[in-house]
Amino acid sequence: LAPQVVAVVPQPVRNVSNGVVQQDRDIIEVYFNNDKLHVVNDDNGNPTRESAENPDFYQLIFTADSVRNTDDIIVKPTRVTYNAGENKATLKFAQNLDELIDPDTGNEIGPGTFRLRIGTDEAAPLPPQQLAPVMQVATDFNTQDQVVVQFTAVQSGEDGISLVFTKHDQGGAGEPIISVANKTISVDLNSSVGDETTARQLIDAMNRHPQARRLVTATLISGPSTANTNIATPDISYSPLRLLGLGSSFDTATDLSDNTDLGPVLVVTGSGNAFADGEFFFITDTSGPTPVTRKFEFDSDSPPALNDSDAIGISFRPTQTQSQLVQAIVSSINGANFGVTARLSGNKIELEGDSRIDLSDGVPGLRKEFQTKFDLGSVLVMTGDGTTFADGQTLSVTENAGGVSHTFELDAGNWITLPAGADLVDGDKLTINDGVNAPVVFEFKDSTLAVPTPLTGDVQIDFDPTMDTADAIRAKVQAAIDSTLVAAPTMAGELMAGRFSLAPMNGGRLHLGHNDQVMVSATTVNGLLVVDQHAGIAGGTVVPYLPTNAFTVNDMALSLAIAVNGAGIGVVATAAGNRVQFSGDRSIDLGTVAVGIEQTIQTRFDTGAVLLITGKGSGGPTAFVDGQTFTVVNDRGVAMLFEFDKTGALVNPNAKPVLITNAMDEQAIALAITNAINAHSAAATPDFRVRASQLGDRVYLTNDRSISFDPTVKGMSKTSQGIIISGAISAQPFLLDFPGGNDEPGHRDIPLEAGQGVEQHINVSFGPDVTPGVTTIF
Repeated sequence: LAPQVVAVVPQPVRNVSNGVVQQDRDIIEVYFNNDKLHVVNDDNGNPTRESAENPDFYQLIFTADSVRNTDDIIVKPTRVTYNAGENKATLKFAQNLDELIDPDTGNEIGPGTFRLRIGTDEAAPLPPQQLAPVMQVATDFNTQDQVVVQFTAVQSGEDGISLVFTKHDQGGAGEPIISVANKTISVDLNSSVGDETTARQLIDAMNRHPQARRLVTATLISGPSTANTNIATPDISYSPLRLLGLGSSFDTATDLSDNTDLGPVLVVTGSGNAFADGEFFFITDTSGPTPVTRKFEFDSDSPPALNDSDAIGISFRPTQTQSQLVQAIVSSINGANFGVTARLSGNKIELEGDSRIDLSDGVPGLRKEFQTKFDLGSVLVMTGDGTTFADGQTLSVTENAGGVSHTFELDAGNWITLPAGADLVDGDKLTINDGVNAPVVFEFKDSTLAVPTPLTGDVQIDFDPTMDTADAIRAKVQAAIDSTLVAAPTMAGELMAGRFSLAPMNGGRLHLGHNDQVMVSATTVNGLLVVDQHAGIAGGTVVPYLPTNAFTVNDMALSLAIAVNGAGIGVVATAAGNRVQFSGDRSIDLGTVAVGIEQTIQTRFDTGAVLLITGKGSGGPTAFVDGQTFTVVNDRGVAMLFEFDKTGALVNPNAKPVLITNAMDEQAIALAITNAINAHSAAATPDFRVRASQLGDRVYLTNDRSISFDPTVKGMSKTSQGIIISGAISAQPFLLDFPGGNDEPGHRDIPLEAGQGVEQHINVSFGPDVTPGVTTIF
């Protein structure tokens, strides 16, 4: 057992001489049992990391008189002296205990309640994260993987959402017809030859439907960026699609494994024609002391004929759809009689009880992912509506693969400010070119003139100089444009498509969409201003938004996700309410976006270690030194050694380099550690599995068991972080029939004619009994 603390004496009083006592107000004495502590100093006489005189092992924590750790302040002693004869450690602080200084702010903490943490150098646990499981499902619409669309629930509600697809010939061009009843979204695709519904039409229609967009958002996951793939012709056997979250069924209300399981996920990326007879993969379970491995072989022979008689067959045909393939694989795994259970989730197969998946020499139609819904990766939380942002603000997303950074710029689009009627003159003109149709000249005509002047423009807009406010003029211009150019509701899906769209703003301001080809000109219109006609930045991707509070945090999240997914980079963004979750990213820099977006991170039910980087590349006692090491052990007990390298030459040739320089700050060091862990983990055979993600000066790890530091490492420490998973268990209908029904077991089935109906529940001669008490029939 470790040494025990038997007493703690704060501000001890001691006898100085001749009965004179003195209180040491900057001292705490800690008394241990007779187990002697380990004291080791380095060449400079300073305590090493494992020494009992290391001040990091003694943390005096100001509690702020609360039960939370989010307002704690940690103060460490400046010196620790251990007296083995007295079994006593004397902790000396920089100030008196009632006058301690907050090391972060420099402010005096003052008197209050403290607790003393002894024996660990880990940092205080981080505040827990509030996470809500994301409900999502994807389908290729039986297009043989030509296009894949993902549907994500806007809120992590407790009730499942269903998408039911039908199709019919509309007799010509027509948008998909969408209707919503409770949590069921019905989508009727247009199967008219030559005008079949495309994936883009469905995505746009879903994201602009007033009821459907409150339930789900549609996102293109794979396929051409134009998403012009015909999805109406293939069979709709994939319908219905269901999005299940915590509490939406008995299974999900009682089992969190699909959200917290650390095991792999099988993703079916191909239809039947992507698989070949004889391809196989292995799954190993975690049951008992001896794991069981099963081999699964794809078999297209008729009758079935396996190449390996010990394998478990997955019968398929090249003509099968992706959804049929997924169901076949799930059925084979669940029928394999070992400790692994497979669950269908769109084109993903979530596994529980598995320890390893081996795809042998490669199965083209399958890929393996190690994370499920709480995958590592950044999350951006939208905290402000359209009025919070400024046109031209930028942020950047860096891909995990290759480390390429991509810039995204917020674009408020084009808008004009219109004057009141008193500032207009009969004959003033406004010309708008939407970049598609011929320019249209709108001419203002004074409705109060006794003799109207002739119209020389294309469209007349009547106004009253004595009555019309700027907002009234704006409404008239908007109505005229709607009826002449195009009437399109304004939302993220429409804006990203680059269509001409309108939105009223405050006063006389009118938004004219985000099409870069829109051109506005005016003649003799006092107070008419073209505020912005934004063309984006070279090499960047535009994120359209509306500078109005009608453009909500959910709209902003959806617009950003669509922009990222349409940029053709190796990062996938999923909008869920006001959050955008990223996968395939290494880091996100919010750049010039000062407010309106907050950055957090996705983690698992158990985040394991979180590394806090407190040192720089050089300068001070916490600076990192070339050759220092740390060791990461994955969830299978396999260790990997990492070494900080400033020279390009490793001290330990068996270590994996973490490339740093003297000029790096804490965030740069954190990113270097993240890059090293991810690169060397993925390159290991088999995959080392540990994944890292950087958020500021923190490095979050997943699939790790433990991490340890070289005793000389002073620039980073370990901590942990809990997660609060939000969800609700909805009431499920339970039909309790009243006793006495005709179908109840033991009920007498007596013919109606028996006894002239006297034996029936309701006597035909007397009718229902309405008299209280027991009625006797004579």
